[in-house]
Amino acid sequence: MAPVPVSSPHGLPLARRPGGRLQVGSSPRSGSVAGPFAEADLAALLAPGGTGAVVRRTQRVLDDLVAVGAVPAGRVRSGAQAVATAPATAAWGPDAAAWAAYDPRGPAAPERLAGRRAAAVAVVGCGRTGAALLSALAAAGVGGLVAEDPAPVVAGDRSWTGERPGGTGEPRGAAAQRRARRVAQQLLPQGPAGRGDPDGADLVVLVDHHAADAVAADGLVAEGVPHLSVVLRDTDALVGPLVLPGTTPCLRCLDLHRTDADAGWPGVRDRFTRVPAVAEETATASALAGLAALQVLTHLDGGRPAALGATLELLLPEGVVQQRRWSPHPQCGCLDLPVPAADRTEARTAGPEPVAG
Repeated sequence: MAPVPVSSPHGLPLARRPGGRLQVGSSPRSGSVAGPFAEADLAALLAPGGTGAVVRRTQRVLDDLVAVGAVPAGRVRSGAQAVATAPATAAWGPDAAAWAAYDPRGPAAPERLAGRRAAAVAVVGCGRTGAALLSALAAAGVGGLVAEDPAPVVAGDRSWTGERPGGTGEPRGAAAQRRARRVAQQLLPQGPAGRGDPDGADLVVLVDHHAADAVAADGLVAEGVPHLSVVLRDTDALVGPLVLPGTTPCLRCLDLHRTDADAGWPGVRDRFTRVPAVAEETATASALAGLAALQVLTHLDGGRPAALGATLELLLPEGVVQQRRWSPHPQCGCLDLPVPAADRTEARTAGPEPVAG
């Protein structure tokens, strides 16, 4: 019987192959085969613990894996194990291990968690999707969470956890933020702090129904605040674009592209922004919140989100996601704005390819 795979220092499973070779990773996207290695070296790597000699053999295999690119050099001592076993952060261990595999060239686990704890995200629109997104970000370690939605809580606003809504007349934003704080306090020593209003956030998520409201994002564009659009429609939902003001296409760019293709779009859009919201079905809200959370966390960690300059279209009920890229519209002028000051997310984030949607 083949040995049970064990985890490598960067969160990928390891398994022995014939001929002294080693499988690193279970996904074709991230997995690789390395070797051959000496049998004693493989045994040392795949066995937990060991003496000084075993540790030296293990290090020799790790050095070889780094040399062939199977394990990025910065991940060998990523700190994921320390994060996962420390009493104060043990509940964040699954996130630390997963993101070490998702984003092996990103920050090591302790720095990733510290960056998230220092960040603030605002969610504007706190129905089921917005509430689920806030709770997901809280569980992922984001330290500052702000929820804005003055509409009163109704029976259909139950969160993805099945929790009952708050008292009669309580604003949905307040209820969603309270639920997110409870999630964070169960997982990490300090709950999300919040910064009072969306203007103080590092990123703002705008949850709309039927059509994105570009007017609502004007102030964010003018102030250089990154923002992510989420739109629920009849039989699909959109995540994106994630807008970096002055660098990537804004919501007005998308409106102008759609108007080029359909002269009647502005009237339809204006009508859609005033009609009642679509029902936020349970599985849809959960899937959409997770997809949006991946974009937000990638941005906060300094990576390149798939929604940067693009919309991710979630088809319902199939659950299939299609990416559609957008270019800045020549009549918009948003790229003439001053580029926002560099921050910790800029170094690994590039603008989208200039491909029209």
